[in-house]
Amino acid sequence: MNVNGVEVGCDNKFITEKIINTCMKYVLEYVREEREGISEELIEDLNLIRSNAVAIDTKPLQEKIDSIMKKKHSAIDLMLEGIITKNDLKAQVEIYDAEIEKQSLQITNNTDLTETHREQLQEIRHYLAEMDKAENIDTDSFEVYNSMLKKIVVHDKGVIDYYLNCIPFGFHLTYKNERIPHTHNKHEVTVVSCEMI
Repeated sequence: MNVNGVEVGCDNKFITEKIINTCMKYVLEYVREEREGISEELIEDLNLIRSNAVAIDTKPLQEKIDSIMKKKHSAIDLMLEGIITKNDLKAQVEIYDAEIEKQSLQITNNTDLTETHREQLQEIRHYLAEMDKAENIDTDSFEVYNSMLKKIVVHDKGVIDYYLNCIPFGFHLTYKNERIPHTHNKHEVTVVSCEMI
């Protein structure tokens, strides 16, 4: 990703498969070690969603809409009997329609909120299940790692961010890629630091 946030692929000549694999292995080990804390944070989010998910009983709202509809029909009957004028009916119908719209909007908002909470709960459950799978992976396979990655953001030399499919946040890593003394073009990759972002 460039400085403007546009995905451009990787044009960094210093990134190798060895660096990517070493950093990915480090991230997975970090997830294993910090699993309890990460799980607690996700469960805390789950509980927060549940506590905020106080559903509004829409039955009284629907009953109010039904009551307003009866008043609207009664107003039409009054106009047909000549008790009120067409202009009076029109004004009264506008008031009733506005109130019906208001009540309908409250019902829709509650339904949308309930669905949003349901989706958030499902997403957190998914993250926890995926984290269980990630914890059991013990391989250096690029293909396996690639299936777990959402994206990698390469910064300046020695800095890389990993975003996994199984966790809703990323990992900011600093690494060193140093030539091994007395070897011909062999390098050792060492992760210096890792923090959740």
